[in-house]
Amino acid sequence: MSLRSLVAAAVLSSPALAWLVDPPTTAPADTVQDCTFWTVAGSSDTCRSLADDNFVSVTELHRWNPSLAASGCPVISGYSYCVEKNYGQDPPVSTPKTTTTTPAPITTTKTTTPAGPTTTGNGITTPFPVQTGMVGNCNKFVFVKEGDGYCGDIAAKNGVSLANFYAWNPAVGSGCEGLWLDTYYCVGIVGGPAPITTTTKPTVTTTTTPGNGITTPMPTQSGMVSNCNKFTLVKEGDGYCGDIAAKNGITLANFYAFNKGVGSNCENLWMNTYYCVNIIGGTTLKPTTSTPKPTTTTTKGNGVATPTPFQSGMVTNCKTFHKVVAGDNLYCADIATKYKITLANFYKWNPGVGSNCGFLWGGYYVCVATL
Repeated sequence: MSLRSLVAAAVLSSPALAWLVDPPTTAPADTVQDCTFWTVAGSSDTCRSLADDNFVSVTELHRWNPSLAASGCPVISGYSYCVEKNYGQDPPVSTPKTTTTTPAPITTTKTTTPAGPTTTGNGITTPFPVQTGMVGNCNKFVFVKEGDGYCGDIAAKNGVSLANFYAWNPAVGSGCEGLWLDTYYCVGIVGGPAPITTTTKPTVTTTTTPGNGITTPMPTQSGMVSNCNKFTLVKEGDGYCGDIAAKNGITLANFYAFNKGVGSNCENLWMNTYYCVNIIGGTTLKPTTSTPKPTTTTTKGNGVATPTPFQSGMVTNCKTFHKVVAGDNLYCADIATKYKITLANFYKWNPGVGSNCGFLWGGYYVCVATL
């Protein structure tokens, strides 16, 4: 009997186990019980590919999935393997007691408790859940829920710069693509900068008239071009930069050029703020892609009916689809979590959304599972 067969037999003969988060498919019985995120192995997966696709080390993969530590890494196609332990709070392998006479490093927030708040060496109680990588000297937290907006909105509401928000919460990525709902984030550190009070979004509704004779409504973001002659007020439910550009008949590239404050991947888009959607001497495009019929389907050679519209570049072996609805405030990471897939696979299956979720379009279908 082969090693893979022996491993499979051992799993099937083991009694049902309870994990912190249930696996989507059968999981080896020796997998750590405080697993909180899983990946389903494909026929070509190896330990290296499972680790790389899920941003963990092979050592961590082996520690959380002891069955994979066997010679040859016997990955079983279709089985679930753990790629996150205790919501990213995996304690160190060893914590020698001989070092307890030295002050606890303020960058350590890991705990052996599977749930609930913890108190770090700096005396601050850290709520849960949090993303891995959050600074250990945080003294102020915010719970991000649906409707709170993007990283720029969260930073502005809490009086911190976007640069500091990214520095204190590195797991969200450089373009806010890894932001999770129902999770705590750091918005203040011990000895850190005082809250910003001068860059919060204005609430006034007055207008200004620049030298070009055009009346500019308020509030706007800094960096908007001075020769704008058409504006749109972005409200909750309007979608992302790509949706706003399409609705107003301009290219996404022009929207970014006219409104530099939103960033290069729409990470700083603010609600209840005016943005430029045309300039003096400019032309608009006929918005042919903003109102496609979402009910028709096409059948690929694999026999799966594919709903339309979908963004270009989507893999052809997709079997499960998700319709992006403007106003749901579900970003790429949220969609991946909802369907229990990795963010890396979501981007791989839907390259049209961009590497930082900057081109996710409302009203379009994306792939969330493959054959």
